[in-house]
Amino acid sequence: MDLRATLTLIAVLLPAPLLAQDTLPLDLATIMRGPETVGRAPSNVRWTPDGEWLYFDWLPPGTDWRRDSEPYRVRATAGATPEPVSRAAMDTMSPRLADGLRMRDGRHRIVGSGGDLWMVALPGGGLRRLTNTAAGEQPVALSNDETTLFYREENNLYALTLATGAIRQLTDLRSGTAPDTTTRRSATEKALVNDQLALLQVIRDEKWKDSVRADARKDALARNLPVTWLGKDARLRTLTISPTGRHALLMTTKPGTPAAKRTVVPNYVTASGFTEDINGRTKVGDPESTDRVGILTLATGAIQWVRPVPDDSTDQYGSIG
Repeated sequence: MDLRATLTLIAVLLPAPLLAQDTLPLDLATIMRGPETVGRAPSNVRWTPDGEWLYFDWLPPGTDWRRDSEPYRVRATAGATPEPVSRAAMDTMSPRLADGLRMRDGRHRIVGSGGDLWMVALPGGGLRRLTNTAAGEQPVALSNDETTLFYREENNLYALTLATGAIRQLTDLRSGTAPDTTTRRSATEKALVNDQLALLQVIRDEKWKDSVRADARKDALARNLPVTWLGKDARLRTLTISPTGRHALLMTTKPGTPAAKRTVVPNYVTASGFTEDINGRTKVGDPESTDRVGILTLATGAIQWVRPVPDDSTDQYGSIG
């Protein structure tokens, strides 16, 4: 919330809780009502693109404390009365209220809202939907010439050409290590295979066919997007692309030793009527998660792991960023 939004909301909302306090008895039962007396402070305050309205979440004084804050809006003028906003109306307004990537000409902003990407015209608030999928997409960066939007979907980066809507996948990041396809045989098995190859023409023909198929698969894979393996037990934490679209900066997290046992706390107040366990933190001294930072070359899928501390002998750190 910026200073202007804060001052506007104070001017609009301050009289209501004060009036509620002046007209209620100051007995213990009333004082202990908490949010039912004074409400819940406004949160998630956002401007409309034209600066005419403020949208926020609020629980007004006198509302049942068990309820969650509801969406409201108010004109950005002193003394204006807040009015509730329906959930359907908020779904329509959400892209216009979201933060995102502002283009250099100041006429458009690209945002992620409801799991999709939108282009918002400024200051009018006109919308152009860029994606409509079940997956969740978030804008990451614009190219240097602002013709391409780079965005993240799950663990991978994509490029969307704004003029045509064409989408291209840029990375294929996977957890774990590359599968081992090596065939291992004992000395006796190797000798038997060599004998069969030397004695039988049909075996030699099959081996030739296998080698041709293997070469074809290799050529096909070379034309595909390169696969990048993050390492055993590694989980992608952050992924940021450069404006050139040639490199990306990533951070991975590897959990502590699986054998690390967490503190268990009994929970006696449960809906089932039976005592249930609450998993707490690990004990002091147990292994903690470690982070790694790497520079990914998109054309090859290769990662160059970097050391934030140059003289350190390891490239894994307890916490980065």
